[in-house]
Amino acid sequence: MSENEDSLFFNSDFFDEDLFENMMIQKKSEKATKTQKLELLEFIGGFEKWEFLPDDCKMYVIGFLNYWTRKTPPFKCTPQQISSVRGDFTNPKIVTTALFQISNSNSQKEYEKIVKKVMKRVKRNVETLEVDWKTNPEGLEIEKLDKLKYLKMNFWKSESVEFWLSRLNSEIALEEFILQCWEVLNFEQLDYPSILNAASFFVPKNIVMSDEQFLRMSNRKSLFRADTLSSKVLMEFVRKWVDDEIREDFEQLTVWTKKNFVKDIFENLDSYNFNVVQYDYGRWNIPLYREFFSHFEKFGYYGKFWQFSKRNDPFNSISLLITRQNFVVLRTGFPCFKNGRQDVKLVFPEDILFCNIYF
Repeated sequence: MSENEDSLFFNSDFFDEDLFENMMIQKKSEKATKTQKLELLEFIGGFEKWEFLPDDCKMYVIGFLNYWTRKTPPFKCTPQQISSVRGDFTNPKIVTTALFQISNSNSQKEYEKIVKKVMKRVKRNVETLEVDWKTNPEGLEIEKLDKLKYLKMNFWKSESVEFWLSRLNSEIALEEFILQCWEVLNFEQLDYPSILNAASFFVPKNIVMSDEQFLRMSNRKSLFRADTLSSKVLMEFVRKWVDDEIREDFEQLTVWTKKNFVKDIFENLDSYNFNVVQYDYGRWNIPLYREFFSHFEKFGYYGKFWQFSKRNDPFNSISLLITRQNFVVLRTGFPCFKNGRQDVKLVFPEDILFCNIYF
C-alpha cells in the first residue's frame, strides 16, 4: 500500500466505528490500533484502488465491514466504483449472497451468532446461498427460502442437508444446486422438487438411489456418482430422449460409477431399435470431427461412443460415451445445411459439469 493509500485507509475516524466486537477491543471507547487495522486489511484482501473511490463510497464500505465474515452487504456505489474495489463484496443486483467460512474452532460461538443474525436479516429474500461447515448451528431457525435460485453446500454430515432443502420453495426449481458431502447420500435426502428439477445438479459424492428414483430426476444438466443404477435404466434414459420424453433443453447427464457398463450395453444395443451410429472416438480419425472427439478424452481414453438420433428427427442427436467409470450423455447433434442439403453438425457443449471422481 502506498503512503497516500495508507493515509486514506488508516486515518479515518469512521474506520473505527462499530468495526470490532468488544471482545477484540476491551474498552468500548478505545480505537483500533494500526496493527489491528493492518491485520484486518490482510484478512479482507485489501483495496487496490481505494484512493479512486469518493468519500461517501468509502464511508459505506468501511461502515459495513465485518471482521468475522469478511463480507459487506450492498452499498451505494456505482457499478464502476464497485468494479474498482478488490474484495469480497456483494453485487447489489444480487439480492443477498451468504458465504460463511470460519475455520478457527475457538470462534465457533461467535460464528454461530453471526450465522443466525445474517439469516434472520435476509429472511425470505435470499437468492444465492453458500453454506460451508461441519454441521448446522444449534437453534438455527429459518422459515422458508422462497426466492432461492442458487444453492451451494459443503457438509461433513449428510444429515445437515435436509434442514436447508426442506425450506426451499417447491414451486421453484433451482438454477444451480451444488453439494459436496463427506458421507454417502441417500436419494431420500435430496427428494425435493426444487432439487430434482434444478437446471444444474452437481453432486460428486455417491448417491444411493434405485432405478425408479433416477427416472424421477429432470435436470437440464447433471453430474453425480451412483453405484446402484442398472445399465437398463441408463439406456431407458437414452430411449426417453430419443422418443421426446426428456425436457427439451436437456444438455448433459454424467453418471460416475464403479460398474463397468461397456460390455453389457454394447452386447444388447441392437435390442433397442435405435437410429444409432458408432464411432471410434479414441482414434479421432474422422477429419471433420477430430476436434469434437478430442473433448471427450477428459472422461477417459477407453470406451464406446455412439451418436443417437431422435426417432422422429434424424437431424437432432445426442452423444453417448461409456467408459469403465462413467456413463456420459451430451446434447451434441444439431440440424444444419451443407451444400444446400440438410445435415447434422456435431458441437461439443460449452460449460459442461465436470470433475474427476476417484474411487
